[in-house]
Amino acid sequence: MVVFFDTEFTTLSEKGYLALISIGFVSVDGREFYAELIDTWQKGMCSTFVIDTVLPLLDGGECRMTEAQLAIRLKEWIENLGYRAEDTGPHRRIIAAAENRPGTWATAVGGCNGSGAGGQ
Repeated sequence: MVVFFDTEFTTLSEKGYLALISIGFVSVDGREFYAELIDTWQKGMCSTFVIDTVLPLLDGGECRMTEAQLAIRLKEWIENLGYRAEDTGPHRRIIAAAENRPGTWATAVGGCNGSGAGGQ
């Protein structure tokens, strides 16, 4: 199963604090997962580009969740695709980032070659 994903971070500048704002996944068969984090960032951490361009596009509502909730929901979504939580590879690294090492999303997502990381 091929899964594409996109992320939005507070900034991509080396001078700023890199924190995950949102993450979305789409499988080739059309199943989707989207989350906006509420406990990993604050507006003051965001670059001007993110404040002007990204934040106005956030959906809000049910997709807003904590990093801990994201780990649980994303694990369930990935398992529903037919993967097991103990599988290796990019999906496991992303889940592990939330479960075991809060604040390490940039490394986990950046390490997923071929999955299509995006951002600002």
